Amino acid sequence: MEWITGRFPPLAAPDEGRDFQGPDQARFGRPGTAPDLKSSYPQARVLGLVECGTHAVTGAVVSGSSASGHDLYPGLFHRLEEDMLAMADRGFFSYTVWKDGAGIGAALLWRVRANAVLPLLEEVENGSYLSAVYPTPKARRNNTDPIRVRDRPFPLNAWPKPSPPSARKS
Repeated sequence: MEWITGRFPPLAAPDEGRDFQGPDQARFGRPGTAPDLKSSYPQARVLGLVECGTHAVTGAVVSGSSASGHDLYPGLFHRLEEDMLAMADRGFFSYTVWKDGAGIGAALLWRVRANAVLPLLEEVENGSYLSAVYPTPKARRNNTDPIRVRDRPFPLNAWPKPSPPSARKS
């Protein structure tokens, strides 16, 4: 058996956000389904940077309930370190947020939505390919301001279905 040794980079991922009812403070807002139907209590949106494995919260941003996780995520950048692998789900991706996150030096591993345009620039032996993201479709057509990325298409049905549990014998 071969053992893997060495220092593994810390893995961090943003928690998908939680809403909490809070004290009666106007800065958080009262979400509702219509202008005249507001909730009884103000709600705060909290987005945390969570260490994978230990689930320790290493940073958090709090805002009103109308803020999205995408809006709050840049507030966690100061918590990232150069030797971290920062993971995020597809709702967090945008050119600007990727550029700002990559500027810190942390490695980024993010899912993107299925219809994201990632042009094939160079194939890699392991099935991934080098691509680029652009701020706008016009920038992509003119190849201006590209950020090179590596894409690894991974279908969600890649795992085999679990076999049904066998009948328990008495």
